[in-house]
Amino acid sequence: MWIERKNKKYYLDSKKKGLRVRYSAITLPDPALKKAISCFIKWITTQYFFPIRCNVIIKPCPYFISREEKRNRSYGDFYYYDNSINKTPFIWIASGKYYTSKNKQGNIENILFTIAHELTHYFQWYFYEYENRSDRSLEIEANKWARYLVGDFLVECERLMVSKWWT
Repeated sequence: MWIERKNKKYYLDSKKKGLRVRYSAITLPDPALKKAISCFIKWITTQYFFPIRCNVIIKPCPYFISREEKRNRSYGDFYYYDNSINKTPFIWIASGKYYTSKNKQGNIENILFTIAHELTHYFQWYFYEYENRSDRSLEIEANKWARYLVGDFLVECERLMVSKWWT
């Protein structure tokens, strides 16, 4: 599902490529959280290629409320435009629980999981999977990829002896 860097020559269909992370202007992000996200994004971009730029925006809110169903809460949302001329897809990530919880390490891992989950939705969008599959199968696949990617990232951190870089 994800495009490995070695195959990027087959997917050069946009002038704007890659992954960009921005933080909400409401408050400055915690340095440990920013470092963890930065390390994860750098690692993921060395492994995978993003043929159309995707902007990831980190907001310090506890969750997002769905526009359609007011009771539905999420920690991340992937948005895209039907008419994509000069419009890039973007992802909103809620990081508010990090600031209110005592378990900072667990919350960082949850935020990284949410980023990987939403980036899987980016690839599903890129490969037109939304049109051919059910919401349930898309979510199952996104969770599977997120567990795999965050697990690989944490193993790589341990291998490099930086398993506690966010503390």
